[in-house]
Amino acid sequence: MSTSSSVRENEVAFCGDIQSWSEALFARHPEWPFSRAAIEHYGPTGHKRQDLRFFRRGNQSPVISGEVKMLGTPEGQSPYQADLMQDAYQKSDNIQCPFFFTWNVNAFVLFDRSRWNVPMIQRRVRDWELGIHLANPSDCRRPDVQAEIREKFLPRLGVTGDLALPKSEADCRHCLKDLNDRLRQANERFAALAASRTGNAEMQEKTASLLLHWYIHGRG
Repeated sequence: MSTSSSVRENEVAFCGDIQSWSEALFARHPEWPFSRAAIEHYGPTGHKRQDLRFFRRGNQSPVISGEVKMLGTPEGQSPYQADLMQDAYQKSDNIQCPFFFTWNVNAFVLFDRSRWNVPMIQRRVRDWELGIHLANPSDCRRPDVQAEIREKFLPRLGVTGDLALPKSEADCRHCLKDLNDRLRQANERFAALAASRTGNAEMQEKTASLLLHWYIHGRG
């Protein structure tokens, strides 16, 4: 069993790695909407905690913030633990951050802060599985795990996946109709989310554009 000090060391190291890898990705892809990542420290000296924050290009306020907990610990058993979700939400609300996440390395869950009036689980936007089941905090230091997160998991958060196209013309037409319906629904939902956050028309347009750019257009 990992001691609290070693768990803390692994958590600090992991967050530092994520910040570094994310900023390297953002630098290589100026077409992506994110500009930088930061680690925010808080709490009393000797017991400081930290969270990760991601910033949109041209904006000094974070657009996503969240909690990272080490797998193989009571706090990191699941990203859906009530206290963990509530803590992540509260911190994002304190800084008026539109989205928040919980992450126990094995699974990353993104939530929408504007859905404050529904149960926490209904605020979930999506979750992503690492695809490698890890059991101990020290697993995060393994070269193969780091390569998986750095080279595959982070670049693919919510924007890529296998694509299988239908072969018949009728199926292609059905697929196209379904895709257009989904795009329309996504546009309507993003516009509604933007309107729920601000009454400023320009800011609504920018927020909806960011959501569409990231989740639909695939950052390109």
